[in-house]
Amino acid sequence: MLAPNRWVKADANMAGSQAAFERPLRLPDDTAVPVRITQAASGAAAELSVAVEAATLSASDQEHICSQVVRMLSLAPGDVQVVSELQAMHPEAKADNFGHMFRSPSMWEDMVKSITLCNCGWGRTISMNAALCTEIGGGAFPTPAQVAAAGVEALQSRCGVGYRAKSIHGLARQVLDGTVGSLGLEESGVDAAVLYKKLLPLSGMGPFTAANMLQLLGHYERIAADTETARHLKHRHKISGLSSKTLQEAAQKLYEKYAPFQFLVYWYELRQGYVDLFGPLSEMDPGDYAKATGHIMRAGAAAAAAGAAVAEGPPRAELAVSMADESASLDTDSALLIKPDDVSTGSDPDKVPSSTKRKKRADGLIDISKWMKGSAVLAIGVENDADIVAAPKTPAKMFAGVRTRSRARTA
Repeated sequence: MLAPNRWVKADANMAGSQAAFERPLRLPDDTAVPVRITQAASGAAAELSVAVEAATLSASDQEHICSQVVRMLSLAPGDVQVVSELQAMHPEAKADNFGHMFRSPSMWEDMVKSITLCNCGWGRTISMNAALCTEIGGGAFPTPAQVAAAGVEALQSRCGVGYRAKSIHGLARQVLDGTVGSLGLEESGVDAAVLYKKLLPLSGMGPFTAANMLQLLGHYERIAADTETARHLKHRHKISGLSSKTLQEAAQKLYEKYAPFQFLVYWYELRQGYVDLFGPLSEMDPGDYAKATGHIMRAGAAAAAAGAAVAEGPPRAELAVSMADESASLDTDSALLIKPDDVSTGSDPDKVPSSTKRKKRADGLIDISKWMKGSAVLAIGVENDADIVAAPKTPAKMFAGVRTRSRARTA
């Protein structure tokens, strides 16, 4: 997960301990409040509890929090329909309860995180987003106003985003001046091809980032293809010899039978590869997130091809690292470097990404279906049973109630 998202595993040594998702969310006035989401294990319709650490929550505050949770967990009626239709055509996805794709609470955050995927390794993407939150956002993901006020130089020197600073800063300005809002990117019924064309002129948006944004906006027809896609097609589907110009076409052709959910099936397969090597992703230690790269995937494939015994748990990743030098025969063709031409690289020294480090991952690409367990019923609350008030209206009308914590937020 990318900052400020945080997955907290249940403590096996503590009775009643629950796994939890934590992050700050913004109120309508852009105040950040800590939020903790848990789910009781009480059947298919188990409620989600959303604990908001705030002295009070007004009706508009509650509705704003609700809308962000619905967006993050893909729980709007249209999202639930997508899951149903996908699982009807894909038995494996149904068996794994796959389909709810995790997103950011705002399109702005999704856009910035998509930009930070370009031309760098996954570890660099993790560090850039962490710095954006700590250096600019005060612990939360920074708002467009905060990014605009910080300026390009601060983004480069304090957040390490390199050449991406101009694109991120430019996008913030386009959000603030109404350019992004005027495009109606989140309106229902917009054709995917039209949406793609609307995205391309925006700061930092190019073929890769625009394609990635499509799936984060609920359009799954286009594969956001990069070097990781090439690795996957070669390893799982034995499709090799692709160039940067033919990769997109090959990926689209391979998954066209799953229209209009091509990207979801592609991501299901990619995710399974990670699970096969690292075990359940929900059990992965946050310190190991940077290891989930195509480089280690190829090393793991080399180990499997050599008949090596792969242990359960963390040793899997250690074995994969030790086998890295033996993975050359399974590596992506050295001539193939899928470089998203989405932002000007200028003279930045890291403008040429390493083909063994490129990785397409974003909050929108983390599946939370096993956590969701098919749930469509939510409750917003906190640990201390304070007063329960009437549920605010939400797009999905899924919230049973809101409980507020009776103490102010602490630093």
